[in-house]
Amino acid sequence: MKYFISRIRYRCHMHYLALFTVSIAAILLCSCNPLSDYRELMDTDIHPPVILSAETISANCFLFEFSENVTPVQNSFKVLPPTGIEKILIKTISKYNEQKELLCIYTENLVPPGSRCLVEGQVIDHAGNSLFFSAAVYGWNENIPELIINEFTTQGSTANPDRVELVVLSAGNTAGVTFCDGVNLDRIQRIILPPLDVESGDMIVIHCGKETGECITETVSMSESESVHASDFAWDVWIESGEGLSGNNGIISLYTTPRGELMDAVFYSNRNSGSDTSYRGFGSRILLDRVMILTEQGGWQSSDLEIVPEDGVNPDDSTATRSLCRFSPYTDTNSSKDWYIVPTGKSTFGELNFEGVYIPPGSDH
Repeated sequence: MKYFISRIRYRCHMHYLALFTVSIAAILLCSCNPLSDYRELMDTDIHPPVILSAETISANCFLFEFSENVTPVQNSFKVLPPTGIEKILIKTISKYNEQKELLCIYTENLVPPGSRCLVEGQVIDHAGNSLFFSAAVYGWNENIPELIINEFTTQGSTANPDRVELVVLSAGNTAGVTFCDGVNLDRIQRIILPPLDVESGDMIVIHCGKETGECITETVSMSESESVHASDFAWDVWIESGEGLSGNNGIISLYTTPRGELMDAVFYSNRNSGSDTSYRGFGSRILLDRVMILTEQGGWQSSDLEIVPEDGVNPDDSTATRSLCRFSPYTDTNSSKDWYIVPTGKSTFGELNFEGVYIPPGSDH
C-alpha cells in the first residue's frame, strides 16, 4: 500500500513538473518578439466612438455628434417612451472637421413639443468598435415666444424664497424653454418649462426655493397653485427640489431648449479683480468657467478686454424683499447697467416692477 501511494505521489509530481515545463516553454515562445507585438497592438484602434452631443434641429429630426466617423447599425434605433413613431430614417451628413461626425435621425411622426424622450441606437467606427448609446432629446417647438429675465432675488429666506420673473415679449408656447441656475453646459439646477400658451405681456415666475402650501406648476390657469408666494397674475412654476440661488455670485440664464440658443442671462457678483489671484477674482474655477461660457454665448458684456467680477450686477444691497429689477422698458444691453435694486418690501413678482431705487443709508445719492 505504501509503495502504491508513493507511486501516485511520484506520478502527480512528474505531472505538475511537466505542466510547469510546458508553461515556461509557452511563455518563452510567446515572448520571442514582444516589441513588435506591442507596437502592432498600439497601432490598432480599440476605442469605441464617443457621443458628444444630441439636439433637436427640426420637428422630425434629431442631430447627434460623435468623436469620429461612424456607421449607424440599421434597425437598431428606437425612441423611448413610444410616441407613435413607427419609422426612423438615418442620414449621415458631411462631417465639419476630421475628428467629428454628424448623424441625423429622422422620424416619421413628431415628438410633442418640449417633451423629453430617449433615442437609442448603435454605431460602429472604421475599426469595428461598437457603441450602443442612449441620448435624451426634446420635442421641437417652432413657436417659442420672446422672453426676458425681468426681476430676481438671490438673498431669499424661508419667508421669501428666491424667485425669478420672466416677461413674455411675443406670443408663443414655452414648451422646452429652459431656465438654468448657471449656464446650459454647466449648471447647478434647471427647469424645463411646460407647454404654456402665452401672450405678450404675460409673466412667468420661477420659484427656486422651498415654499409652503401647494406648489403646483401651473399649465391651465394662473390660479392653480395655492402656495403662499404664488401670483394670481402670472404663471407659477417650481424647480423640483429647488435649494435657492447662490447668494452673492452666480449666473441665471434662459435657453430655447436644454441645449438650444441663449435667450437671456444675468451675471451677478459682489467680488472684484483683487479678491483672489487664482481665479481672476471670481472666487472659484467653476464660476470663472461659467462666466467664460456665457460671454462666448454672447450673454454678457465686459467693460474691458476680458470680463472681470466687477462687470456683474452687484447684489450686496439686495435682500429677500429688495429684488433686483430690470429698468423699463426692458432695457437689455447684457450688462449691469440694465439693473437696479428696489426699496425694502417692494419686490413685485408677477406684476410690473416698482420704479423706485433703493438708496443705502449714508449714501450721497
